[in-house]
Amino acid sequence: MHKAVGAQVAAHELGVDRESAVAVGDGLNDVEVIAWAGVGVAVEGSDPRVLAVADRLVAGPEQEGLAQLFHELGLLDG
Repeated sequence: MHKAVGAQVAAHELGVDRESAVAVGDGLNDVEVIAWAGVGVAVEGSDPRVLAVADRLVAGPEQEGLAQLFHELGLLDG
């Protein structure tokens, strides 16, 4: 079992296709879900195996990388 299985179930229940899914992570337990998502995002400083499967890279929390990503994707106003 890994996070991608949960993401698949949640996406199905919400009627969201894989290509529209966004997954963000920084640890080895995130590799499968980042690889599964239509937009897989790694946080700077992540393990190289996480970086290898990610489509995008964001700055860490101290630089508000997720907020910037959400703005870019149109998921956050302001």
